[in-house]
Amino acid sequence: MRKSLFLIAIAFLGNISGIKSQDILSRQAPMDKQTSPTAAIQSDKKSVSNTEARTTATKKEPHLLFMGVPIDGSIEMFDQKISEKGFHKSSAGGYSGFFYGQFCVAHSEVNNNTGNVCEVLIRYNQLIAKYTENQLISLYNSIVRDLKKKYKTAKRSETSGSIVLSMPLGYIECKIYTTIFGKMGGGVNLTIRYVDKKNTPDYSVPTLKRYEDDL
Repeated sequence: MRKSLFLIAIAFLGNISGIKSQDILSRQAPMDKQTSPTAAIQSDKKSVSNTEARTTATKKEPHLLFMGVPIDGSIEMFDQKISEKGFHKSSAGGYSGFFYGQFCVAHSEVNNNTGNVCEVLIRYNQLIAKYTENQLISLYNSIVRDLKKKYKTAKRSETSGSIVLSMPLGYIECKIYTTIFGKMGGGVNLTIRYVDKKNTPDYSVPTLKRYEDDL
């Protein structure tokens, strides 16, 4: 009964003002929809979902680390980051400094297709840094021991004087060998290579050859 009286009253007022009762009711509907708590919550959820999607899309893929620095980005950016680690630039992509507590020279390689740094090489040389052969052998053994300790889950391949630790982001190769005088410097050399998988073209993990394979 009350509903009927309400509609009659609306119709009467509508006739006076020239507005139909259906127009008034239809105008009320959007207001009810706009103030709906459920609609507001759904809108907020959609906004959060879109934000998360954009954030995920902009996250960079991880890279192998060298002294905590991702092996990635331009050579200029990489120079700046490892200079903060105590290395001094000596040439294009060349540095000198201390690694594992000992003086060394270092070199970074760049992917020519992308311009991103893809590899870092650390080298200790017997003659350049005045190391004795026994000192470098002892240093090699210490580095290998600590590499195994730090990268426990890495897939390892090892021979006399060489070890490769392969991981999802790249690999680390450490070896000790002798060279004649020349570009690399004569005497005993100890090198450690950090190679990033994503930035290295034609990436492949080195296969170590054992002396007994020649037999």
